[in-house]
Amino acid sequence: MKELLHIEKKLTTGPYGDGVALNYNFNQFINGMAEILSSTSNYKLNDMLETSNALGRVALSGTCMISAILCEKDSSHNTISNLIEQTVNGINKKAYEEITLKTNQPLALINSNSSVKEQESVLGLIKKRFEENMGESGVPLVLQLSPVTINEQNNIEESIKLLSNYLPHLTDDVLSMIAAILPIGNPVESAFISPTPLLIYINPQMFSNRLDLADAILHESLHHKLLTIRLTKRLLRPGYDDFTGLSVPIPWGATKYRVFSIGRTIAAAHVYIHLTLLHIKALLQQNETQGIPSDIEIKKRLIIRYQRANYLIETLSMRHYRHEFGADGLEFIEWMREIFHEISDLKVMQEILEENKAFSHI
Repeated sequence: MKELLHIEKKLTTGPYGDGVALNYNFNQFINGMAEILSSTSNYKLNDMLETSNALGRVALSGTCMISAILCEKDSSHNTISNLIEQTVNGINKKAYEEITLKTNQPLALINSNSSVKEQESVLGLIKKRFEENMGESGVPLVLQLSPVTINEQNNIEESIKLLSNYLPHLTDDVLSMIAAILPIGNPVESAFISPTPLLIYINPQMFSNRLDLADAILHESLHHKLLTIRLTKRLLRPGYDDFTGLSVPIPWGATKYRVFSIGRTIAAAHVYIHLTLLHIKALLQQNETQGIPSDIEIKKRLIIRYQRANYLIETLSMRHYRHEFGADGLEFIEWMREIFHEISDLKVMQEILEENKAFSHI
């Protein structure tokens, strides 16, 4: 279907370039910060970035990003020096193995099953950053690292293959920006956090079928893609802060009154547009694939993602929120509106909406 391919390619390139261009910007930023940090420490961080394995690059890149924020806040030199020291020490101690997945991208699966003490390694550093980030977000939890079974590895590989089958251009694009997948245990289903860029967290035990797992992999990878966009584009106004800026009420989730920051709302809207297209493709190609939900279930999931994308984009477009955006942010929202309207105009989407007029469960 030409219209679907056209939309997929527009989502892939986006308004600010595809994964190749965004990766270049990300690497330039990280290498620049590594050079600055190397000049104030005893370590050649640029060389370490080139020679480290996937999780080492995640930790080093995260250190560069955290240090950039600390510099903006005029944090002490000792704070940044300690951060560098912890990272280097952690990289030199392994408590995991990296399994190369059978995908089109050199993607590593992190297996945490090892006799080495986890907290002394780079894996312990990653875990600490995750827990600190969640705590700052008001969701304190202990991250459970889960050794990978052969069956779980196969499910992840098959889900990526399914994703590539449905959205080949988009899958290659977003996964080219990810270095590794870290399997985790309950209570988290999946996650991405900016202090550990290049890494997505997936709980393979929480997904009953390959479409669910493919959805989660795409979802979290898109958060990293948006992070790279925000490195060079002014999506939000100068001085914007998640905790003091305006918030958006969210009419779904476990709690009655739930709000997102503007930054999180942009990220969610960006994700739900892509997931809507994924489920349209899953519906159209459903008979060609085993191990995915029924036709009725896919339609239900599709409508949920469509309605959420619609709600988030329309809310962000309200005049009430406009002053929270930079010039690039206003352009980005307009781009999302345009893509959403193209999806809405698809014959298959109109037919599904007509069939399910009474259904509303965003």
